[in-house]
Amino acid sequence: MLIFCKSRKAATRTLNHILPYIERKLFLKVNREKTQVAYVNKVKYLGYSFYIHKGEGRLRIHPKSV
Repeated sequence: MLIFCKSRKAATRTLNHILPYIERKLFLKVNREKTQVAYVNKVKYLGYSFYIHKGEGRLRIHPKSV
């Protein structure tokens, strides 16, 4: 699951609030080692990476996946 926020502060706050919900209400396990707050250019997810082009979020195959 990816959750995008406008700022690092908002992302950290969202992460702190969503983790207990996922674990206690949905009974899902969260891998704390993979859970991170990162800039969109630094994220690799299911073989894809993301980038911003002219103010729009875009998707491409990550170079390591090729």
